[in-house]
Amino acid sequence: MSERTDRPSPIVRSGDLIPASAAPSEALRLVGEMGDEFSGLGIDWGVSDSRSLAETIRAGTFSGLLWVGPKDEAIGLAWPAKFECELGHRVDAYLSRGYRSTSSLGAFIDRLDAPGGFPPLVSVTDPWPGVTAAEGDLAFGPRGYQFVQRLSMRFPAEAGLPTPGATGVTVRPLTIEDEPKVVRLLWAAYDDNPVERALFVRHRDRGQDMAWGARLLLHGELGPWLSDASFTIPADSLLAAATIVNRFHGVLITEVVTHPEHRRRGYAERLLVETIKAVRANGWEPPRLVVTRQNERAFRLYERLGFRTIPGDTGGVWLHRERLGIPTHPVG
Repeated sequence: MSERTDRPSPIVRSGDLIPASAAPSEALRLVGEMGDEFSGLGIDWGVSDSRSLAETIRAGTFSGLLWVGPKDEAIGLAWPAKFECELGHRVDAYLSRGYRSTSSLGAFIDRLDAPGGFPPLVSVTDPWPGVTAAEGDLAFGPRGYQFVQRLSMRFPAEAGLPTPGATGVTVRPLTIEDEPKVVRLLWAAYDDNPVERALFVRHRDRGQDMAWGARLLLHGELGPWLSDASFTIPADSLLAAATIVNRFHGVLITEVVTHPEHRRRGYAERLLVETIKAVRANGWEPPRLVVTRQNERAFRLYERLGFRTIPGDTGGVWLHRERLGIPTHPVG
């Protein structure tokens, strides 16, 4: 493998995984290629993430692995996702443009899931932009993975506010004192959706996992919590619904959650309108949210309210069904 430093090149073979620190210029080349792809798609957060990765590579703090191709060059890059998982490893990955065949991707995943990689893998962020889910499923499906497509949507700055539903309920700002209730709301809201839960699960213990999720959102681990734009509808000693907003690559509506006993009453719609109004009142940029495309009910709601899919800003995560406890057949 070529290396433009004074350090001797490592002795490697095609198909090997090597630490990115052993060939930083190759890692930088792939990260630069990835950033160029994001730039071409108009995905600003992807460009920003690519630059951040490049900084960690130059600083010598990057813990990723390079996959060696047939011509003694790096064709794949993989690194641990930001948040660990007790069930296995979550990995972000990138595969170079010229090697996005089903056989190459399958070989890449097999290598990452073997000793010297990140075994056992529980999720892989879509490593090949521009390839359809059907094509990817030929590589991932036989290995026990399920594809979950994620779309970014934004409420346009010029759009008028929709007329909110659920006008006869109490709406108030979410406060840090609500954290125990947020834990219970997250538990109930995701109880019947194992795929959504698997996307972010970290701990084996369910209660510990929901408490971690609330801390992540309300204590700045994901990004600063924007309490001025986060709202809830209380119901007795619980929260019937809530919107939670963080600053993460802009203003991100991180959670829109409704307790199962309070669904189909217009609560999510009402809270989203309050959140959009608050974002505008604070002079912040238009809010963004991310929705799982398989969640048709939520996608239709956001579209009806005026959110629009950001062109090109689609991604996917491959989840290992057995390791994450996802039923083979849909629940319900």
